[in-house]
Amino acid sequence: MEISRNAACSLAAIVGLPLAVVVPGAAAAAVGDTAPTTPTTCLTSVPSIGPSYAKKVSDKTSQLVVVRGKKKKSSYNKVEYWERDAGCWSLVKLVSGRNGAAGWSKKATDGSLLSPVGVFSLTDAGGRLPNPGTTLPYHYGPQAYSKFGYRMNNKTVQVFDYVVAINFNRNIGKPPRDEGRPNPKIRDGGIWFHVSGAGATRGCVSVKEASMAWTLRWLKPGKQPMIVMGPKTTIKG
Repeated sequence: MEISRNAACSLAAIVGLPLAVVVPGAAAAAVGDTAPTTPTTCLTSVPSIGPSYAKKVSDKTSQLVVVRGKKKKSSYNKVEYWERDAGCWSLVKLVSGRNGAAGWSKKATDGSLLSPVGVFSLTDAGGRLPNPGTTLPYHYGPQAYSKFGYRMNNKTVQVFDYVVAINFNRNIGKPPRDEGRPNPKIRDGGIWFHVSGAGATRGCVSVKEASMAWTLRWLKPGKQPMIVMGPKTTIKG
């Protein structure tokens, strides 16, 4: 059965998917949010992001999410939240996350279980639950975002309670569930930043629900937020 990533980013969200496909150790995903200490010196750039990626971050961006994959073929990552004030970057929050079950690729395709490597803007949000307080445009859709929930340990898991669309081959300004793909040469799309489920994703980035709600409240359209994502050695350059 062919299902677009936009419809089911989470592996476990697909009805009938064998449990063996879920990456082992998934239950321990995204634990331990930390509040980093304030640096004593001004950081004029976010550390460990190579020139080829740094130059793609807009000069007008003052909020940056950095997803550093453990390895090229790993589905585990660390998600960093950076904010710029008076020309200085500071690390606001650090959490654990998940990505595509097969890891990362600069040329990810539908069904590959790979997350795309790159730098993308973050403009549109939505979810199964009401707006938790974000000022991003929020598409509230209890039915639209709930159909891919699944049962686990007698509990219904909803990975799309909160989502932020990652602007990788999508129509910016549309609700996250819009499946339009402006560049037909890129055989991929529907990449979201959403709530973690039982394990890895089909290509999206996920964090635990409390962190995702915090993310939505933190992101501000006026700060033109962006995301840098990929294996830590790749984005370091």
